[in-house]
Amino acid sequence: MIKGISDKHTINWVKRQVKEKVETVISPKEKSDTIYSLLAGVPAPMVVLEETGKSCSVLNGKDLIASIIQFIHGGFALEKNEVFEAEVGEGYVGKTYFDFSDDEKERFLDLEIFVNTLDTLTEIQRKLLTNSYTALQPKAVTQELETISCEADAVLEQFLNHKFFEAVNINAPSIDVVTQLLMVSEEGAVSELRVKDIIDFKQNLSKDVDMSKELDLLAKAYTEKTTYLKKTHLPMIYVCAGLALKDKVKPVKFREVMDSFFDNMSDDCKYKKACDSSTSKSKATMRIKELVQYYKDNK
Repeated sequence: MIKGISDKHTINWVKRQVKEKVETVISPKEKSDTIYSLLAGVPAPMVVLEETGKSCSVLNGKDLIASIIQFIHGGFALEKNEVFEAEVGEGYVGKTYFDFSDDEKERFLDLEIFVNTLDTLTEIQRKLLTNSYTALQPKAVTQELETISCEADAVLEQFLNHKFFEAVNINAPSIDVVTQLLMVSEEGAVSELRVKDIIDFKQNLSKDVDMSKELDLLAKAYTEKTTYLKKTHLPMIYVCAGLALKDKVKPVKFREVMDSFFDNMSDDCKYKKACDSSTSKSKATMRIKELVQYYKDNK
């Protein structure tokens, strides 16, 4: 039986897993449009990887992965596309990845795509999948998501529309981002924070859930788009916002403490080491504990 795990992963994670040269026959214009679509938040077809020792082979999604890797290596510049420019802006035309600012590079590497990672296959299994996955979409995930109560989605959607999310540094934040905020507490993460865990959590979500007070505090603290308000850090910052409400810490002071932490975070600190693309519960819990302790020491 073919076994695999489907999950969202960052482009940076995929880049680290795929070390082989991935060939594609699509044109530079098609590659450019592929990168534009990622920047615009358009859902990409699921990538299928096979674990082969220390790296992974690409079984499906070679055009997507080749476009990403070639772009990161400076292989082509973005071409004009009025449709995508209307969404992401005209400032990208003519740029290679090397022309991106540090923030733009980081945001691009933090973009997520669906990946199905398979165990090492037999030759027969590999041929079967190579012949079958010609137009694979994340159907399993999509179908499972569609079974979730619209009531839960409606509850989450109202919070996603909160003014605070205008300040976050996430390309097209979704209700899954909001869900992850509810999946953590001062004690740590309640699950692995993977797609399946988010689905299970939403199925049991109370329609009476309220996070408006925490979001109100965050909106007052962050009145402009802020670099470190990324998906990796948001759940931990949200936990601290809840503590700040209990401690009656003013938004300005809360912002000072958070700024201080992220401005002075060293590469060898525990929090930084736990900030890879893994959604491991232990790593999420480590980040929570480190940021909460810093908040308590400096509030």
